[in-house]
Amino acid sequence: MISQHYYYRIFLQLSIIFVVFGSSLLVQSAKIPQQNSTSIQKQCNLQRKFQTDLIMQRFVTFGPNGRKFPETNEQLNNYCDECNRLISKVEKYYEQCADGYNKNMAKISLYSLRHIMRTFCRSNNNSNSKKKQTNQQRKSAKKLKRLMALTPCLNRHRLNITCLDRFAERSWPLVDAPIGNEKISYICCDYTDAMECMNQFIINVDCLRHEREFLMDFLEDIFQNVINALCISENISDTDRCEKLEAKRPKFKNPNDINPDYKFKSFLMAATEILNSIDKS
Repeated sequence: MISQHYYYRIFLQLSIIFVVFGSSLLVQSAKIPQQNSTSIQKQCNLQRKFQTDLIMQRFVTFGPNGRKFPETNEQLNNYCDECNRLISKVEKYYEQCADGYNKNMAKISLYSLRHIMRTFCRSNNNSNSKKKQTNQQRKSAKKLKRLMALTPCLNRHRLNITCLDRFAERSWPLVDAPIGNEKISYICCDYTDAMECMNQFIINVDCLRHEREFLMDFLEDIFQNVINALCISENISDTDRCEKLEAKRPKFKNPNDINPDYKFKSFLMAATEILNSIDKS
């Protein structure tokens, strides 16, 4: 019988064709200089993996390991420059150190992460030529203006946004759990849990509450392509199913049992660790 994991891999390959190569919005990937395989293998160690995990957390911006959102045009320019540097480092890591569906998963994730750049940076580049803007560019500029109005409030509260960290920490016990393809269901339910956590956080902050729907749309756009690829056969809105899964969630008997090699905090790293462990469990 063909496993759900097999279908996931096939769908992931198809997603690459449509999401990465089929979109004119995708920014060209950084060109990786040729190096010999021995040199690259030395660079693909656990330390670099954790460094890449931190870079992705910083890029996403939300959470304790993120960075401040830009509040002025000068900060916005610096923010966009850093976006390019950070995403190039992540691309280089996955080009050099990943293979198979891990690399494909990364391509989909990086496309989604570029949503942040498309919102902040492309709109900013077009702001000085309003007469030449298309309708889409004008919409993007309005979206940027609306988002920038919220950044002072987001910055005041950003260290308290722990929803994505919660997703990662809940994933750690799943890596060694002998539950096979059921791990994918946990990823999908945990994503739903993280988004509900963000929704409640926004509701509880006075200066964000009025833009709850706008902010949730922005957040969901960041992860949507990855979730669509992972949860193709899952109904992530099925709360009853997720509650049943939660009741039997694998847990560590002792917090000290956590393998430090699994303690990634970014969505991509945490999810791929789980996926890589499915064939081993």
